[in-house]
Amino acid sequence: MFSNDFFPPPKSPNAGGLSIKYSPQSWGARGAKTYIESVIQLSASDLVLEAQTVHLWWIFLDVSEENLQTFISLLSEAEKTKAGRFKFPQHQRRYQAVHGILRIILGRYLNLDPIQLNFTQSDRGKPYLTDDCNPVNLQFN
Repeated sequence: MFSNDFFPPPKSPNAGGLSIKYSPQSWGARGAKTYIESVIQLSASDLVLEAQTVHLWWIFLDVSEENLQTFISLLSEAEKTKAGRFKFPQHQRRYQAVHGILRIILGRYLNLDPIQLNFTQSDRGKPYLTDDCNPVNLQFN
């Protein structure tokens, strides 16, 4: 079971003609309402990207050991190998957390198991989903 490790950003108005939608929960008392349980339970129908819409996710990367192990289980062998190359354990943990969380979120948007997602990189190292698991051309950064 996941503990609450995600934090949503504050609300803001539209920016540059794009509709900005934040992650599903709003800020609560004392700054943030955590909601990892909510993210895990979301379905693809909860995460619909409309034309000219951007969804912003703000994620707290210092996750519990239990959640970290779950995120690691979602990673590809290449991601696990890259994580193992980090000199400091803190950087390794954050890499594993962000990549596992990214797989969960993108999997929800695409209605796919996070393990089924395949990534590649542009010439400049920016990751993107391969066509076989991204029929809607979902883009992220």
